[in-house]
Amino acid sequence: MKTSKSDLASIFLQVEKSANAVEGVASKILLFVRSVGAETVDDFNPHVSEAFAALNWSQSAGRPKADSPLKPAPRPVKLYISVIRRAYALGLDVGSFDNMNEIRKAIAPGPRKASTPEVETRPALRGVQVADAERLTGDAWHDAIVLTQHLPDDMQAKLDERVRKLVREFLKFAPPALSLVA
Repeated sequence: MKTSKSDLASIFLQVEKSANAVEGVASKILLFVRSVGAETVDDFNPHVSEAFAALNWSQSAGRPKADSPLKPAPRPVKLYISVIRRAYALGLDVGSFDNMNEIRKAIAPGPRKASTPEVETRPALRGVQVADAERLTGDAWHDAIVLTQHLPDDMQAKLDERVRKLVREFLKFAPPALSLVA
């Protein structure tokens, strides 16, 4: 069966209307959050559990067992709950949002920042990418680079010297083919 572009356009229009309707209904979750005064995820979760129980939906991850009387929660419902929980985890005032799209924008990571010029100008680090030049991630190498970028020049020199000392200390455990260049 062959359809025309206008047929596809009408399908897209139906999808848009349906999506807008679902977003409108989902925004009522935020009205509920405000009405019960749920200021934390711990305030919110009991209400989710109560609603799931009333609907006979499983509260466990994954699909319920075949012999279980519980049904899986619909994927969109789980998604909206996840978005709200993420907002709580980030310390956002969930009740202050008017719609789910606002929350999604608030919890979405911003565009990745390019490495600062200090890193780019170091020839040995050419090609090294830093995930977030304004935040420590817990990865030792990432954090050392980011920290170096934010230290005063004299502290950068101290950090560089300590890293060089560590490299020399652990070089004896590396394959003999590796050697320091200077």
